[in-house]
Amino acid sequence: MNADGGAPPPAIALDTTRVLVIAGDEGATPGLRRLMEESLMRWRDVAIVEERELADGSRAASGDAPGGADASRVARAAGAGRWLLVEPTRRGDSLSVRGVLVDASSDSTLATAAVRVAPTLAGAEEALAALADSLLFPAGVPRSRHEERPGTRSRPARQAYAAAHRAIEAWDLARADSQLVLATGHDPQYAQAFLWLAQVRSWEARRTPRATLGWRVAAEQAARAGERLAERERLRAAALLALADDDAARACPLFERLTNSDRDDFTAWFALSDCLLKDDVVVADAGSPTGWRFRSSYEAGLRAFERAFALQPMVHRPFGGDSFEHVQRVFMTSGNSIRSGRAMPPDTASFLAYPSSQGDSLRFLPVPSARFADPRTPARTEAVNASLLRQRERLHRLAAAWRAAYPSSPDALEGVAIALDLLGNAAALDSLRVARRMAVDADDALRLASLEVWLRVKQATPSGAGSLREARRLADSVLRGHEPADRREARTLAALAALLGRANAAAALTEIAEASDVPPALAHAAPALLAYAALGGPADSLRRYEAEMDRAIRSTLSAAEGRTIRADWLARAAFLAAPEHRFAAIPASGAGSLRGDLLSAWSAGDLPRARRALATIRGARERAGVRAFGVTTDGLYQEAAMLAVLGDDDRALAWLSPTLDSLRFVSPRVLAEVAYAGSLARAMVLRADLERRAGNAAAARAWSAAVAELWAEPDAWLQPVVERMRSAAR
Repeated sequence: MNADGGAPPPAIALDTTRVLVIAGDEGATPGLRRLMEESLMRWRDVAIVEERELADGSRAASGDAPGGADASRVARAAGAGRWLLVEPTRRGDSLSVRGVLVDASSDSTLATAAVRVAPTLAGAEEALAALADSLLFPAGVPRSRHEERPGTRSRPARQAYAAAHRAIEAWDLARADSQLVLATGHDPQYAQAFLWLAQVRSWEARRTPRATLGWRVAAEQAARAGERLAERERLRAAALLALADDDAARACPLFERLTNSDRDDFTAWFALSDCLLKDDVVVADAGSPTGWRFRSSYEAGLRAFERAFALQPMVHRPFGGDSFEHVQRVFMTSGNSIRSGRAMPPDTASFLAYPSSQGDSLRFLPVPSARFADPRTPARTEAVNASLLRQRERLHRLAAAWRAAYPSSPDALEGVAIALDLLGNAAALDSLRVARRMAVDADDALRLASLEVWLRVKQATPSGAGSLREARRLADSVLRGHEPADRREARTLAALAALLGRANAAAALTEIAEASDVPPALAHAAPALLAYAALGGPADSLRRYEAEMDRAIRSTLSAAEGRTIRADWLARAAFLAAPEHRFAAIPASGAGSLRGDLLSAWSAGDLPRARRALATIRGARERAGVRAFGVTTDGLYQEAAMLAVLGDDDRALAWLSPTLDSLRFVSPRVLAEVAYAGSLARAMVLRADLERRAGNAAAARAWSAAVAELWAEPDAWLQPVVERMRSAAR
């Protein structure tokens, strides 16, 4: 019932695109209402309620115009879903015009805004148009987008465009993409929408290569409508087209001009960073110690990223659920970070470079790939090692800024934990535990729990029995409580299963994670073989899946496809399984690389050649100055184990110990893969045996106890190893 006791009026379908305009004190400002109506009618999807349509239209145009519930009643009677009150107020020598847009169905205010105009309304059209836009699109486009004109007369196109920019502000690129597609659907001539669709897709293309085609098409659409774009927008369109043409030399300076004209536009800084960091072209330079240099400055790209991050800390988000891992890679925080490069076509030369420090900057000195491991190539200097610590400190500052900007974000706290961990700071675990308590998303909970497992293992190995026990219990709980929702989760769980000595579970999870990367006929055997090889057995499973792979390759693949699969999957598994297990046939394509030559010699039983191959690997590593924590376990174990089999326990221990002793500095992402996790556990067993044979009783007990703790409930075939470890730990 209504307030007067009568029955409520029948429901009327109101058109929210129809607007009733009411002007307060119209007599003092004649023509104001009509000017406001004309401003609204600029949008082709907005209809104005004409006075002749109103039963009491004379009141709507007069100084005693209806307001509140009366205005809503009048609007509803005309089928209008909105009404707009325009109130003029004299302010000195100008007139303040305030607009209030109201939902006629609920009497609720949707938006308010005000502008200043001349008392005579002379030249007021532009200001009133801006007032209309502010009311129709209250959550408009950020000022930093530098629009001179809306670019469309379609209201739904403009609404979708504004929603896209709100998504960009939140750094939700997937949502921005969909809204921009919607905007261009409503108005196929909307140049600004195509421009920002190109920009968003250029960022998405880093992790979704399929976005590249849509990026070029959108950039071309925007560029063709250049006369409808502001100068700053034309600059961005030209830069995006150049980038789509792989012409970073032209694109990056254009993005830099955008940053120079607006130092606070984070999208311009991120676009510049993206351009500089993607540019991998190497050019000849007589002034360089190697005779070559990268065309673009990586340091400048990092500084542009830092500026974008300072303005909007969520700029790391386009890179997926493990987005902060991408930031780690960009900042070269791994002990084995290398930058690759290429010559300009038609030259096909490729290059590699270690990061190094030059003053307070990061630099790279490219060397042709063929000479990278050559003994005549200059050794990796201390400047390279110094850069690693500097970059990790830099990452920590970035993470701390993110945490300060988003104190209630578990993701930000996770970033701090990762950065502290890379610096070997035990406080990382405290930060991570707080982040786990804050997490509400199941995906976040799994990732953070897994990360805590690896942090505990890194910090507690070998002597922290209590923390290793907590790591095992947490890993076991995660494995029992999670069904993988996607490949990434399966990969995370497979690594935990390998750490706990559960090869069968690791194989099943690796199949989920990796099956789509191989031909369908190999979707079961290839991933399973990789997981079993990582743990070195059981032997019957290795033989079965090797034979199954071989049959599938011979019967379903072409010769070229077969060679690729054998090199990428079979040779990899064969090396992981060594030295305990020798495959029946090793792909010849594995030869030529240092580890390929070692595997070939070992599989052939050519022990003198295997010794020489091991010496070559060691020499290359020493020349490169690779830090111990930069050596990954999926090779380190196999190399050390071969030395032990060859009777060189002392060298095997010296080979293995530095990396295991510096686990706390290893990036957790380097361990959280099934190949690394399985090899780490085997390396710990080997370390315990080597320490015992060397007469180092205390160390032997510590490493044996660590293995016994992590492998408390392994697959049955590992039980004899566990019993031996338990006995040695007493």
